[in-house]
Amino acid sequence: MENKIRNFTDLIVYQSAHKLVLEVYVLTKKFTPEEKFCLIDQMRRAALSITSK
Repeated sequence: MENKIRNFTDLIVYQSAHKLVLEVYVLTKKFTPEEKFCLIDQMRRAALSITSK
């Protein structure tokens, strides 16, 4: 049986990028509140942009 891609979420590259987004969110939850408005937001937006393209 052949695996067919029916949706972009079936792509391995998308699945890997989504895992990265989840890992970034888990990691940034451990950062201090002082980092919230610069580093955390930037890291999260960068990770999300990968899956948005």
